Amino acid sequence: MLDSPNSVRSRDWELLGPNVVLRLCDDTPGNFCLGMVYNMNPFDMPPAFCKAQTFIIYYSAHSLTGVCAAFTMATTSAVVWPSSVMATASSTLAWRNRYLLPIVVFPLGALGVAVPVLLSLHAIQPTDDLHCDSSHPIWGRFLGYAGIVHDSCGSMFIPVCNSSPPRIQNTHGAS
Repeated sequence: MLDSPNSVRSRDWELLGPNVVLRLCDDTPGNFCLGMVYNMNPFDMPPAFCKAQTFIIYYSAHSLTGVCAAFTMATTSAVVWPSSVMATASSTLAWRNRYLLPIVVFPLGALGVAVPVLLSLHAIQPTDDLHCDSSHPIWGRFLGYAGIVHDSCGSMFIPVCNSSPPRIQNTHGAS
C-alpha cells in the first residue's frame, strides 16, 4: 500500500527528490563560502574547519550523485520496463526501497572510506584554491568529488546505453 502512487510516501517523494537536490546544491557552495569568515584564505583557517569543510563538500557531492542515480533508476525503469510502473506520470517517481542504496548507503559508505583514509594520511591541508582540500597526497581527492562521484556517474548510464531503441519502441507499442 505504501508503494502505490496515491500513498503519502509517494507524494512526499515527488517533492522530496527535487528539494534534496536543491538543498545539496546550496550546501556545497554555502560551505565553500563559509571561508569568507577567514577572508577566503585557507592558510588562516583552523585545521578543524578545514577538515569539516572538506568532508561536507565531499558528502554533498556523494549525496547529489546518489539522488541523480535514484532519478536515473526511476526513469530508466519507466522507459525500459513500463509494466513495472503504473500508467500515471507521478508513479515514475514513486518511492521504492531500492532507492535507499544510492541515496543513503552510497554517500555514507563513500564518506566512511574517505574520512579514515584522509585523516590517517593527514591529507587535508590548506591549498591555493580558496578552500581546504585533500592535497598531500593529491590522489586523496579521488575519494571525494573527483573520483568516486565521477566513476558512479558513468555507471548510472549503463542501463540506458544497454537498452536498444527498437526494444524501447516495441515495448511502448510503436509501429
